[in-house]
Amino acid sequence: MWKTVRLELALVVLVTLGGALQGLSHRYKPSRWATTRHRNRKVDGTQARIFAKGCLEEKWYDQWIDNYQLSSDAHYNQRYFICSQYFEKGGPIFFYAGNEADVELYVNATGLMWQNAQAFKALIVFAEHRYYGQSQPFGPDSWRVEPRYLTTEQALLDFARLLYGIRSKVPGAHDSPVIAFGGSYGGMLAAWLRLKYPHLVTGAIAASAPIGAFPGSETFVPSRFWEVVTRDASAPGGAPPQCAGNIRAAFRALFSLGADAVGRAQLSGLLRLCEPLDSVEDVKAAGFWLQGAFDAYAMGNFPYASSYISGDPAHPLPAWPMRRACDS
Repeated sequence: MWKTVRLELALVVLVTLGGALQGLSHRYKPSRWATTRHRNRKVDGTQARIFAKGCLEEKWYDQWIDNYQLSSDAHYNQRYFICSQYFEKGGPIFFYAGNEADVELYVNATGLMWQNAQAFKALIVFAEHRYYGQSQPFGPDSWRVEPRYLTTEQALLDFARLLYGIRSKVPGAHDSPVIAFGGSYGGMLAAWLRLKYPHLVTGAIAASAPIGAFPGSETFVPSRFWEVVTRDASAPGGAPPQCAGNIRAAFRALFSLGADAVGRAQLSGLLRLCEPLDSVEDVKAAGFWLQGAFDAYAMGNFPYASSYISGDPAHPLPAWPMRRACDS
């Protein structure tokens, strides 16, 4: 009896700590317990629209679907945003290498470019990554229709071609140095743009860019990401000292209770699931789904409220979301 009570208490801790999943359901929503990531996250366009009114222009650039078969007639329109309000002849081009979402998300969240554009007299460009947002080579959800051309190499060539086009079309930008910006996968793209096209990209600011996070790399440590997440749930990360231990105990309870059919039925009720957990694999998938909340807290652990990670203005994460979750 006491064991069951302890398991339920531990699961209450887990569900309470993972409470922001309601706000993240479009990103971490199990469909028959197969976790998926939404490829076109909602956009908090409020600030983006403000920027657009005073500065940004939405434009389209004709791109080959396959940059390695230029004889092909297959093309698509790549979306990008450009702001020339602060630009003066010869000033730099601040180029955001769009990553795995609608580019307006990054327009709204990449403050460094906006904060420095006026001082540097820079041209601002936000490029959308192929297969995301409105840059769909094969219509909505292009990745389902034909995913072969969704590669980093193709995306980098898109960016390089777009930069050539902008330099040739924008008056005064022909000799402008290009500084690439990006975060996470976008940071990787920014760094690789500099490495692959040094004649075109003068420098790159690559934030949280795990360019060495590949098996076989000397710097690759598989657990490093979760070590950082765990630190945010500890006293050194500003959270209550018992937080990380409580989360570990709750996950142990989750998998212990999910080991048999009776426990899975109880677990389905405790988690208030729409579909029952029918197997141990279902329990593992639900565990990964819950884990996604803590990953999101760490990635969005800003000192101010933000919908950047949640992707939904109606459900922003609070300031210091990991600490708030732990305080619960």
